[in-house]
Amino acid sequence: MIAEYFYTLIFIYTKMKLTLIYTTCKDEGEAKSMGKRLLKLKLVACINIFPINSCYIWEGECKDCSEAALLCKLLPKNESKVREKIKEFHSYKVPAILSWKARVNKEYYDYFQ
Repeated sequence: MIAEYFYTLIFIYTKMKLTLIYTTCKDEGEAKSMGKRLLKLKLVACINIFPINSCYIWEGECKDCSEAALLCKLLPKNESKVREKIKEFHSYKVPAILSWKARVNKEYYDYFQ
C-alpha cells in the first residue's frame, strides 16, 4: 500500500509534465498563424492566444504597443524544435521565447500522448 502510494507520487512528479512556451507577436493574426503551423507540424498539442499591452525599450526608446501573446502546450521532447520554428516563423528580429515546465492532471497528460 505504501509502496504503491510512493510509486504514484513519483509518477506524478516525474512523468506528468508538459512544457509551456510563451512568445509575443505583433498581432493576433501572426500569433494564430504561427500557432496553427506548430499544430499542423504536431509539435504542440494546444495553443492559447490573448491580447496584451507591452511596454519595453527598443533602440533607446520606450515603446508602448498592443501585441498578442501565444502560449503553446507541448511535450518536453519537442521544446527545442518549437523554439527553432518560432524563430523561423517570427516577424520580430529578437522574439521573446520563454518556457517552463508544468505538472498537469493525469487526464490532460493522457490527452497529449
